[in-house]
Amino acid sequence: MPRVALVLVGALTCATADEAITASLASFVQIRAQISQADQADGSPYSVGGAVPGKDDHADFFLRRARFGVRFGTASKSWSGTFLLTADGADREGASRTPALFLTFLSRNFTDGDTRHSVQGGLDWAFINRSAVGPNTCSLLATQRATRALLNQRGTGIGYRLASPTVRGGIDIQNNVADSAPGSINRREGLLYCARIELTPPQSTGWNLDKYQESWAGAAGQGTMFTLDAAWNQGDLSAATLSDQDSNAFADASGTVPTSITGDTTTNTFCLGAEALVRRDGFVALAEIRWQRRFVRTDTNSVNGVAGSNRHARREVSSLIWLIQAGYTVQSDAISPGSAFEASARYSAIDLSREDTGETAAFGNQDHGTSGRQIEIGLTYHDDQSASTNARGNRTGFVYTNWHAEAGRASAHIWRLQQQISF
Repeated sequence: MPRVALVLVGALTCATADEAITASLASFVQIRAQISQADQADGSPYSVGGAVPGKDDHADFFLRRARFGVRFGTASKSWSGTFLLTADGADREGASRTPALFLTFLSRNFTDGDTRHSVQGGLDWAFINRSAVGPNTCSLLATQRATRALLNQRGTGIGYRLASPTVRGGIDIQNNVADSAPGSINRREGLLYCARIELTPPQSTGWNLDKYQESWAGAAGQGTMFTLDAAWNQGDLSAATLSDQDSNAFADASGTVPTSITGDTTTNTFCLGAEALVRRDGFVALAEIRWQRRFVRTDTNSVNGVAGSNRHARREVSSLIWLIQAGYTVQSDAISPGSAFEASARYSAIDLSREDTGETAAFGNQDHGTSGRQIEIGLTYHDDQSASTNARGNRTGFVYTNWHAEAGRASAHIWRLQQQISF
């Protein structure tokens, strides 16, 4: 067996007979305080924290993110990987206190000049929808973008990544989003297929971005990036319910709607997204549009408990979300040397069902609301500007959210204060 020596000097180094393997610890914690006042479509109170009718507490404190793990690789960078655990929301009532596996994957890397190719396998984010993929440690506001509501996936599969000074991209094939076993109707499930490309001008133009992130905490420099991604989630199976289709989809000849059905619902989802990102010293802005279409088919094998009642129904649901956000950072040593303040704002237009022009659903319990219009205003304090630029260090963010539903009187006013530490 090769001899192994362990040395811990800020990072763990394992020297084997072939080449050194380095491993560094990674941690990401977000603690949030939240005050909210929300109403339902009829004007009655709504609890954002519980996503149910009623009133929220005067204030709600919770552990939004708690992740810890190891990133490792060989000294030659030909192999690399990540092992990350999560305890997000572990303080919530009824939540498990046991950390769960969040990411674990291994990559084989190849270098061709200034271009790097990687083939990887394991549990990872599919390379689509950056509002989910991140990096979330350097978000402009302390809340996630509303586009996260559309197709995104953290699953097991294989992928390819490319990184060069002007082009970054990736392709993934993973288990589909729900990945359920076949139900009462014998049918195979499909897979998730996706691809993404990120383009930035050559370095000679002075507008090259060396990485994608929402905020640089006011670091000197400028650049722009344009992105495009597409995903096809094929054949997700779920147990059929009456809500999967229009209310009269399973009505009999007399127009009577059944009270119960059994069978399977198969959903195929296509999603397309594009972004434009620009920064210049303290100023940063991002515009994003994301469109999704779901193709839903329901096949029954019993209706109202009567076996052999084979009925079929189909429907299609389109979603469209677009947003624009911008921020400006001012350096200040008022609190500590090297610190900075970043003011920001975001406007989001959310339409989860374009076929329904009068959606009245209440806010929900995410960072963003359901169909409607949302305005967010934020202020972030970066304790160490240089660390924040590299998605590290300590930052404190305040965000005010104002949301109004597409129709009806549903609305929400939410004040959030979040402390984030990452290394």
